[in-house]
Amino acid sequence: MNPPVPGAPAPVWQPSRLNQRYQPVLALAALILEGASYEFEDGRTVSVDGLVFRMWQVYEDFLGRALGEALVRAVGGRAEPADRNHYLAVGRRHVLKPDLVHYLPGSSGVPVPAIVVDAKYKRDFRREDLYQMLAYCVRLGLDDGHLVYAGGRPGVVRVPVPGKEIRLHRHVLDLSLAHGELGRRIDALAETLARVRP
Repeated sequence: MNPPVPGAPAPVWQPSRLNQRYQPVLALAALILEGASYEFEDGRTVSVDGLVFRMWQVYEDFLGRALGEALVRAVGGRAEPADRNHYLAVGRRHVLKPDLVHYLPGSSGVPVPAIVVDAKYKRDFRREDLYQMLAYCVRLGLDDGHLVYAGGRPGVVRVPVPGKEIRLHRHVLDLSLAHGELGRRIDALAETLARVRP
């Protein structure tokens, strides 16, 4: 069978005794080709046996929102989860993608980046994580950056740069905790981040 031509009507198939074993996958293929989903408003139903989550993205979204709200409670200001307003290069090139940037009033009263956080859904840090956070700190003008891992050990990596030192903090958030305790740990993390900032 040839692959479907873009824009052409989707191939039609009929359920039969011969294709009975393949009917669930054929129905799924039809949904994909139609650009549809398993949520119908016209009363039709589709049997769904599973659901796939990108857990790293769930973790990033959760931490960005929860920690952002905790920082607002702790120090005020404005939290921007998934902030995409900063670029590595001139000409608005190479967008930076931190999971959270927290803004506080600067010396002129205008909000400026004060805390940068990146969530890492893994146990052990990698060198690339440090490079990424270092780029965030340099571009945002911050002396401290925060990586929040779902496991592993906390620590600090001190990076000498001309005229100062940038500290890359590794925090750990235990996701196996009960909901209430997890919320308390996030509040405590917000307090820690607030103390670290200049």
